Amino acid sequence: MRFTALPPPRGHVRRARLSRLLDEWESGGTPRVALLCAPPGYGKSTMLADWLGDRRRTCPPGRTALVSVLDGDNDPRALNAALATAARTPRADTLAATLGGLTQPLTLVVDHLHRLSAPEAWHDLETLLCSLPPNLRLVLSTRERPPLAVHRLHVAGRLRDIGAAELALTRAETVTVLRNHGVTLPEADLGFLVALTEGWPVGVRLAAEALGGAADHAAALAAFAGTDPALAEYFRGEVLSGFTGSQREILLRTSGCERFTPELASELTGADDIGGDLGRLRGAGALTIEYGAGGPWLRQHPLTRTWLAAEFASGSPPASRRAERVSAIWFSANGKPLTALRHAVRSRDTDLVADLVVRHGPGLVLSGHMAALHDVLPSPPPSPAASPCVGLTLAIAGLALGDRRAAETVLARLGLNRHAATSGTASRPPVNEDEQGLARIAMAHRARLTGRWVPQVAQLDLHVDGLRSHDLYLLGLVNRGTALLWLGDYGAAEEDLANALHLARLGGYRYAVLHCLAHLAASTGARGDLPALHRAAEEALRYATDTGLDTTPSACTAYVASAWAAFERADDTAASAYAELAARTLSPANDRMIALATGSMSALATAGTDPCEALRRLREHWNTVRKEETVQPALVAWASGVEHRLALRLGRLEWATEAEHRAAEWLGPGGESELLRAKALFHQGRLSAAKAHLDRIVTGEAAGTFFGTGIEARLLLAVLALRLRDPQEAHGRLLASLELAAAHGALRPFREHGTAVRELIAAGAGRLGSVRDFADEVLAVLPPESVAPSAELTPRELALLRELQSLGTVADIAAELFVSANTVKTHLRNIYRKLGVASRREAVVTARRIGLL
Repeated sequence: MRFTALPPPRGHVRRARLSRLLDEWESGGTPRVALLCAPPGYGKSTMLADWLGDRRRTCPPGRTALVSVLDGDNDPRALNAALATAARTPRADTLAATLGGLTQPLTLVVDHLHRLSAPEAWHDLETLLCSLPPNLRLVLSTRERPPLAVHRLHVAGRLRDIGAAELALTRAETVTVLRNHGVTLPEADLGFLVALTEGWPVGVRLAAEALGGAADHAAALAAFAGTDPALAEYFRGEVLSGFTGSQREILLRTSGCERFTPELASELTGADDIGGDLGRLRGAGALTIEYGAGGPWLRQHPLTRTWLAAEFASGSPPASRRAERVSAIWFSANGKPLTALRHAVRSRDTDLVADLVVRHGPGLVLSGHMAALHDVLPSPPPSPAASPCVGLTLAIAGLALGDRRAAETVLARLGLNRHAATSGTASRPPVNEDEQGLARIAMAHRARLTGRWVPQVAQLDLHVDGLRSHDLYLLGLVNRGTALLWLGDYGAAEEDLANALHLARLGGYRYAVLHCLAHLAASTGARGDLPALHRAAEEALRYATDTGLDTTPSACTAYVASAWAAFERADDTAASAYAELAARTLSPANDRMIALATGSMSALATAGTDPCEALRRLREHWNTVRKEETVQPALVAWASGVEHRLALRLGRLEWATEAEHRAAEWLGPGGESELLRAKALFHQGRLSAAKAHLDRIVTGEAAGTFFGTGIEARLLLAVLALRLRDPQEAHGRLLASLELAAAHGALRPFREHGTAVRELIAAGAGRLGSVRDFADEVLAVLPPESVAPSAELTPRELALLRELQSLGTVADIAAELFVSANTVKTHLRNIYRKLGVASRREAVVTARRIGLL
C-alpha cells in the first residue's frame, strides 16, 4: 500500500470544477460514499491529489487520509492494516470493526481499487459499505466497476458516482493543456482533436507532446492516432494489458466499426459466446453502450478504435480487410447502406463495392449521402463500361454533388457524352431496364444543371412509372418532377413531387424530402398562389433547420422561394435576408434554374439603395444564359419584367429594349411581350398605343405565362385611365386588378405605381366592395409620400381625420372624441387648411393619397 499521492504529469491543468464536485459531496449530509470510476488516463489520481492537497491546507490534521492499492495487495489483512494505519486507529478483525471506532470525522480515499482481486478483501469492503460508521466518508477510485453491490447504494441515495463524462477535459481545458505544451491549433484542427479524444486527458496530453515537437501540426495530428510511439506504448501497457486474449481480439476486430452490436462482434471474431467478454469490456470502460435505431449499440473510444484499426491494418492486412468485408455485408443486410459502403471500400473488394453501389446508390443519393458514393468516383472499382450501372450511379452522385466534370467523364465512357445527348443516341445502348432508368435519370439531372434540354428528359417522362426498383423509381420521380417544373408544367410537376415527398418521408430520405418540399413551394409560387408559396417555403425551411440541412446547397431552393414570396408581398427586408441565405448556400450542386433565381434575387436585394447596381448585376447575370438553354418560363417572365422596370426607371431605354427582346425570344409572342411593349410606350407618353397592347392581354388575345402579367396589365390600364381623366374607367380597371391580385396575394405590382395607386384607391373610397381589406394591405406597403410642413397634423387633428372616414356627424364625432362640437369644427378648419382641401370627402381622399390614412 502507498499512503502518498504521486506528482502530477507534465503540463498538468488544475481543474477546480472537479475539486468542487468532491467539496459539494463532502459538505452534504448524504451520500457518504463517492465512486470515481473511469478507464486509465482520466486523471482520477491527479484529481484526488489536487483535492487532498487543498483539504490538508484547509482542514484540521487527521481529517483526510489516502490509501493507494498496489499490485499484489490482495490480502484482506493487509488491506485492513493499511486502512487502520491511514485512519490512525487500531486494527480489528474486520474493516467494519477497525473503522467503526472512529471518534473524529474522517474522509478516507482508496485509490487504484481495481488492483484488488481477492474475494475476501472485496467481501470485507462490501460489509463496511453496508454498515458505514457515522464518522466515515469514503472515496473509492477504480478503473472498472467494482464487484460490489453499488446499485443498492444508488437506490438508497448513499452513492455519488463520478465517471468519465465528468472527468473528461472540456474544450477550454484542452486548449489550456495544448498551450502548456506550446501548441496552438486552428479551430478545425482543435475540433478534430476534441472529437478524437473526447476529452480523454491522457490522449490530449500525449497529442500535445507529439504536436509540441512537430513543425507541421496538421500533419502530426492526422498521423498521431496511428503512428505515435508514446500512444502505442500507453495502449499496450495500460489499456490492453488488463484484458484477456479473447477480449483484446474483440477490440481489435471491431476497431473498424464506429458502432457495432454483439451479433456483429460475434461474426467478426468467429466466437459464439462472447457475452461475458463484452460485459467485462463494458465494466472496464473499454466499450460503452448507446441506444438508437436498431437497438443498443456498442462503441469503442474513438482514439482507442483509431489506434487499434491502424495496428490491425498494418499488422495483419488480410485479416483487417476480411473484417471490413464482414462488416460491410452485415451492415448492408441490417439497413445501414452508407456504413456498409464505407466498410466495403476499405475492404478493397471491388465486386462487393460494385454490388453495394448498384443496390444502395439511389437510396444514398436520396438521403443526401452523395459524398460517400463520390469517393468511389475518381477511380470506379470496375470500369464503367464493364459495369454500366455502377458508373451511372456514381455519375448521378457526382451530379448531385455538383462535380460535373467527373460525372461527365463517366458518362462519356458509357457513350452518354454531349454529342450522344444531342442526338439522343449512345455508342452502346443500355441493356436492361435498370440501366436504361439510370441513364435517363443521369441525363435528366445533367440537363437540370446545365439548362440544356436533352431527349432523355422526355424519355424519362415516359418510362419512370415502369421502373421496378423502389429507390430508382423515387429518384426518377424526383428528377421528372423537377424537370417538369423547369419546363412550366406545374400540375404534373406537383403530382410527381407530392408522390415523391410521400415516398421519401416513408423511406427516411431527408435530402429528397427537402428537395420536394422546396420545389413544391417554387411550383406553387410559379403558378401564382403566393400565400401558399409563403407557407410551403416556411415548411421547407423548418424541415431544413430540424434536419441540420439549413446550411447546405439542398436548402438553397427553399431560401430563394422564401425570398421570392417576400419580394412579391413587398417585404423587401425579408426578401433581402432570404436572398443572402440563398446566395450563401448556392453551389455547383444546384440546378441552373435555382442558380438563375438566386442570382436575380441577390441582384434585387440592392435595388432599394442602389438601383443602378441592381440593374447592372441583373443584366450581367442573365447575359450568361445561352440561346440553347431552356429557361423556366415564370422565372424568365418575372425577371424580364423586373429588369425592364428598372431600366425604364433609370432611363436606360436600350436596356429595356434588350429585356423585351429576351422575353420574346424565350417565351415567344404573348402576354409578357405585350406588357413590356405597353410599359415602354407608356413611359414614352404614347398612351393610346400602350392601351392597345394592354387590351390584348386583358381580353385573352395575348395569354400571359406569369400570373403577374394580368395584374400589371389591368393596373396599368387603371393608371392610364387616370392619366386620361376617365375616373369611371380608372376605378373599374383598379377593381379588376385588385380582385385578381387578391386571389394571388400579390402586392408588389401596386408598390411599383405607388403615387398613382394611392390616388386611385383614395378616389374609389367607399366603392371598393369585397377588395376593401386587400386595398388596405396595398396601402400599407406603398412608400409614404413626403408631406409639406404645412400639412403636418397634430395628434388631435390626426384622430379627427380618422373619424372623418365614418358617417358620423360633427356631434357624433365630438362625443366619440370627448370634446365639444366647437373644438371639432376648429380642428376641421385646420385640417382643411393644411391639406389644401375644401370638404370632408376631399380631406379623406387627400389623406389616403399622401399616406396619412
